[in-house]
Amino acid sequence: MSSSDGSLSHISIEFGEQDSKEARKRRVAFRLGFCPVVLVAISFAVFIIGTSIGWAKTYSFLENSIGISTPNYTYLRLPDYVRPLTYNLKMKVYLPSYPDVPSEKELTFDGEVDILVEVLAPTNLIILHMLDIAIKNVHVLMDGEDIFAKHKSGDERMEVGVFLLRSTIPPNQHIRIKVTYTGIIQTDRLNGLYSTKYKDIDGSLK
Repeated sequence: MSSSDGSLSHISIEFGEQDSKEARKRRVAFRLGFCPVVLVAISFAVFIIGTSIGWAKTYSFLENSIGISTPNYTYLRLPDYVRPLTYNLKMKVYLPSYPDVPSEKELTFDGEVDILVEVLAPTNLIILHMLDIAIKNVHVLMDGEDIFAKHKSGDERMEVGVFLLRSTIPPNQHIRIKVTYTGIIQTDRLNGLYSTKYKDIDGSLK
């Protein structure tokens, strides 16, 4: 009986070791099959979270621009989901001393800017600094297609305007923003395009 118990005990241990090896093999196989799934899931989650953070930052910027009586420099910075690469700016000024300038055009200007931009995160809007100008025309070109929808004036204290787009721009995309506008040459404050006067050594007003 004792030898039989020992034999059974030995067999039991033998089976136990075999079960343990087979279980380890199954666990290793499961881990090897499970790891790629986990990596894919993590990558997708990181992408979604990153995109959400980008959107949160964009809308946080717009929300924070409302109701701020004395915005500091952090609120005056533009969102970082786009990066300008080149600017091409043209301006025509109408000064009273110029010949053939209609009186209604005196101390005004016409402007046209062409900005090449790299998109760093998905977005369906563009925010630009602007103040005291009247937007005449906007084109936002992606692969030759104009995706501009409408212009929305921002809070003047933030000195921004918002261009809403008809589709979301993916990352690593280059777009071209073309804006024509008019404005007033300031004479009472040093803001935007302004005119100043001074007296020379003889006291003459310049």
